[in-house]
Amino acid sequence: MNAFEINKIVGAILGTLLLVMGVGFLADTIYAPIKDRGVGYALPEGNTTDGAGEEAVEVEVVPLAVLLASASASDGARVARKCQACHNFASGEGNKSGPALFNVVGAAIAANADFGYSDTLLEMKAAGGTWTYAALNDFLVSPKGFAPGTKMSFAGIGKEQDRVDLLAYMQTQSDSPVPFPTIETAEEAAPVAEETTPVVEEAAPAAEEAAPVAEEAAPVAEETTPVVEEAAPVAEETTPVVEEASAEPTLASLLAAADAEKGVRVARKCSACHGFKEGDGNKVGPPLYDVMGRNLGEIQGFKYSDALLEMGAAGEVWTYENMNAFLIKPRDYISGTKMSFAGLRKEEDRANLMAYMQTLSADPVAFPE
Repeated sequence: MNAFEINKIVGAILGTLLLVMGVGFLADTIYAPIKDRGVGYALPEGNTTDGAGEEAVEVEVVPLAVLLASASASDGARVARKCQACHNFASGEGNKSGPALFNVVGAAIAANADFGYSDTLLEMKAAGGTWTYAALNDFLVSPKGFAPGTKMSFAGIGKEQDRVDLLAYMQTQSDSPVPFPTIETAEEAAPVAEETTPVVEEAAPAAEEAAPVAEEAAPVAEETTPVVEEAAPVAEETTPVVEEASAEPTLASLLAAADAEKGVRVARKCSACHGFKEGDGNKVGPPLYDVMGRNLGEIQGFKYSDALLEMGAAGEVWTYENMNAFLIKPRDYISGTKMSFAGLRKEEDRANLMAYMQTLSADPVAFPE
């Protein structure tokens, strides 16, 4: 290759480079941004702190005792169907692929001598672990999370309400039901002075040795009659002006407006401990069929508290007045009662429940007038 050919190649390369550079300069000139001309919009900057400046969203954690207070054992029986392929719940039924669950609440972890548990559960047993409601709830959230290495392949129950309903059902599957954990009294709002209706969240009955929803009350003091103040006659008026003082609704007026069907829903809170149908026997508490007008401590075979037996010996009868007083808060009304139910603070709920109780009788007791 001679010098002339080499010069042509080099010249072509240089020309190409000059063309590329020239196009670049021309593009910069045409499309260069013009500063400080008109209002612009500043794009938001990305978050470079990985969420450090974001406010944490607080999620309210509802205590297990509060959740259990509103749990439904009948709904829990439906949830339990998910478990019946592997477990038996009734008394006397043996192990399946999982151990029998009758009397499991309050029992030691891995207490069934006839079942081969995983090493993890056996270690918990050796450490004194017990199936409390809290432990069962944690296990039901995620068995493998609670006991790594467990043989149970069940993924868990994600819905909180399903878990507590199942626990309420498991409570009933026992010769001696374990009471629900009590709700701290600090969480219960006390009635405010001069208010006609105390505003307090209702608690559902705890289970073990709960005396009847209606079985431990004392007589209520006589109801006071609303006072009507008469205004003095105005001069030259022939008719005196009467000013009526506002009064709390009486028990009679509340019962007159009560709805027995709504009372059935209120009674679900008591169904874990009491039977309501004719012929029902004792559970954790005595049956409540035909309770209105019944003597206190009358049901044979049920172990009442000494306080209630003393009232029954004195001739006390379940009237609407003392039933209402008892339902407000059993432990405050009868010192020494076995019943751990916190009470029903809403007047309407108490009235509706008593309206339902009235229907549970072949000879219903009339409401007070």
